[in-house]
Amino acid sequence: MILSLIIVLILWNYFLGRVGNSLVEDVNEYTSVSTRVTTFLITIITFFHHPLGIGFSVYPYYFEKYSEIAMNGAKVIIGHFFGVSSLNFSEIFSYNFTDKNMGAKSGFMQWLLYGGIGALIYFYKSATYIKKNY
Repeated sequence: MILSLIIVLILWNYFLGRVGNSLVEDVNEYTSVSTRVTTFLITIITFFHHPLGIGFSVYPYYFEKYSEIAMNGAKVIIGHFFGVSSLNFSEIFSYNFTDKNMGAKSGFMQWLLYGGIGALIYFYKSATYIKKNY
């Protein structure tokens, strides 16, 4: 039992060393993590302000309205987990000039924006049905 635990800890440290360094490099170099965390936070903020959803056409307005708050939140979250002090928000900033490819970067989060509590209930009932019947 103790030998198994030691082996797991050694493998875990090896894994974190290899993957952890790669993740930190990705966070420093590319926009994917910062963009996804920021759009996730924009969705959460928008949902709490508009629990019934915002429909299909006004996301760019709320994206701009809440992006600064969300970017500050992303800095705190990513900084805490990855120890990174500066993030690449160039993709978020590019949405100031165009709404092409602007979205929550997650199907569930996008529908939460559109439908609010109704979408949440729909996904909950769908998951419950699937779990019960399959």
